[in-house]
Amino acid sequence: MLERVELSKKITLSVLQRNISLGSLEYLPTHIKQNLDFHLKKAILLYSQHKVEYLTIKPITGNSLEIQVFDSSKFEIGKIILIILQEGQIRYIFQCLVKKIENNRLEVEILPPRYDERIKISGNIPVFMSIMQKNIGNQFLQSDYYLIRESNFDIKFFEETQEIYFYDLVIDNQNNVDPVFKNYISKNNLMGVLVDISSGGACVKVPSLLLSFSEEDLNQLFMFYLKFEIPSKEKKIKFGLLFSLRNLRYEQNSTYFHFMFLLSFKNEIWKKIKSLLTFSTFV
Repeated sequence: MLERVELSKKITLSVLQRNISLGSLEYLPTHIKQNLDFHLKKAILLYSQHKVEYLTIKPITGNSLEIQVFDSSKFEIGKIILIILQEGQIRYIFQCLVKKIENNRLEVEILPPRYDERIKISGNIPVFMSIMQKNIGNQFLQSDYYLIRESNFDIKFFEETQEIYFYDLVIDNQNNVDPVFKNYISKNNLMGVLVDISSGGACVKVPSLLLSFSEEDLNQLFMFYLKFEIPSKEKKIKFGLLFSLRNLRYEQNSTYFHFMFLLSFKNEIWKKIKSLLTFSTFV
């Protein structure tokens, strides 16, 4: 029997709880960057799971900061510090590595937010994206909806299965696929190219010219359903998965969507998927 996850709890933890991990100050919204000193004065500093009082936090570059503390003897080079900037219901989180300690001043480096092993995908694997707006997604906050991952993956018959699929579905108490969800995933609102994938998320590149929604529209985005196929030397792997959008990155003429799966892949499944992607490059 497929494992059912209460969709309302999963949405609350993965979508509504807006903890956004960033790998650079440059990825902050424009209005925060324009008043960065003000926001850094209100930042929360966590070290070894304890809140730390500090004097100032000043940017050195987009990826490094100087923090003046009252007592630097409590800190160690090579340890992790969390810096949290909160604005309303959104918390921007920077995981930082202590690089230098001198005269009650710490120099820290902001680390990339995704630490699970990513597989960089070569070739142009198209990704078809269905966008769920808030007004539609709010109905799934009701307790009688469940999230399942339907798949034909079976480790016993893995070698002889030529086509493997993983499809996220929203069902009701009677195990029927919800018609609103079914209609939503049948529409393709946006198309991009798969950049990389990991057990917990993926990155998709979209030409900026295809983006017809404004920053206000972005605030109304609730969830994404991504459909794509990755061919390997031995098999074809099909995906239809629910994602929450964690970050947007703009580079030259493209926009990079950084997504997190609502359901991460279990270790034993991910190991098999990873073994098939022999043409890919680990990063």
